[in-house]
Amino acid sequence: MIRALTGIPVEYSDVTDASRRLEAELKDRDCLLVLDDVWDLAAIKPFLGSTATTARLITTRDETIAAEAAEQIITSEMLPAEALQLLINRLPDEYQPADDDTESREALTQLAHRLGEWPLLLGIIGGELRVEVLRTKALAEALAYVNEGLDEEGLTAFDRDSESDRNAALEASMNASLRRFSHDERRRLYELAIFREEAAVPETVALRLWAATVGMKGFKAKKLLRRLAGQFFMLRAEVAGGPELLRFHDTMRQYLKTQLGDEWPRLHTTFLASFNPDGLDWPEVDNDADGYLYAHLAYHLLEAGRENELHELLTADDRWLNAQLEATTSITAYVDDLNLAIETYRDPLTSDETIRLATLWAARSVIHGRVMSYNDTDLTTLVWLGREDEALGYARLRT
Repeated sequence: MIRALTGIPVEYSDVTDASRRLEAELKDRDCLLVLDDVWDLAAIKPFLGSTATTARLITTRDETIAAEAAEQIITSEMLPAEALQLLINRLPDEYQPADDDTESREALTQLAHRLGEWPLLLGIIGGELRVEVLRTKALAEALAYVNEGLDEEGLTAFDRDSESDRNAALEASMNASLRRFSHDERRRLYELAIFREEAAVPETVALRLWAATVGMKGFKAKKLLRRLAGQFFMLRAEVAGGPELLRFHDTMRQYLKTQLGDEWPRLHTTFLASFNPDGLDWPEVDNDADGYLYAHLAYHLLEAGRENELHELLTADDRWLNAQLEATTSITAYVDDLNLAIETYRDPLTSDETIRLATLWAARSVIHGRVMSYNDTDLTTLVWLGREDEALGYARLRT
């Protein structure tokens, strides 16, 4: 966090010193500091200073943390009735139990309880239940099949406030749900984890990955993507007429990533080669129709272990900056790349690393200096000219 505020990649061996430095950086800033999904009060105490201008928002499922750390605002977890309805909504209309079908509703309620009323697991197993209902034409048989799979994986009711219990429940649910997929199909699902956390990935880009890794193309690839969608990730257009975009729950993505092991860097290299099979300089490679490459090249280079290549691209070749500007009409993509590269450096630094980091800082300082020279009138003029994205990019960097 100190690095984000100062742009300097520092590390502290003493938590108390780091906490004091953070307070010093926050004291003259109006900030909202969000501490999300907290499970251990001790872990956040260094962030709970008394800076008057900094508001702190803590989200947690542990009432004892909320009671000790802050004023409480209670938001309820998913209730059993809501979990039941979520499972029902996953069923085909003709198999959704009526209000007076107490036997079916009770069986679904028990399944939801077994899954800890956790929306992620309800989505995974709900998708499996839907497939089985369509196959067997009977809700009772589908429920028996799903419960049998969970039995084999050893999933009973679990403590959803326990991280280890949640991880075990996720693994059991995934194993039970993936039984109907072949080994190769499972590998294709795991491969989708290479996309950046919280990224909205166009369908065409996901299909490009499979074409690169195993030559899977066309209808076969689209069919598999749709079989996986809804159960393991979302795939839908987010604006009318727009492309279908793939989004992962962060917990799901992390689980899939662990299944890849040592394959991780190789997959990124293979994926990048699909954009640049001839090994051209990256500024000579055309952006794809969805604009994915120019937005995420830096991330994939880093994950492929090609830090030197990224550094040269950002600091020794102004063609990349010009290409990004032309493609995105905003400087923010280039600044995001610089920030991503800077964040990879950790103390202690070698002399060469110090020099390389200094060049990245210098590049970022030049960009920020240019951006800060734009006043509100300049930004308003860009909007009048129909260049809203460019104006928003500059405004973002000024804040």
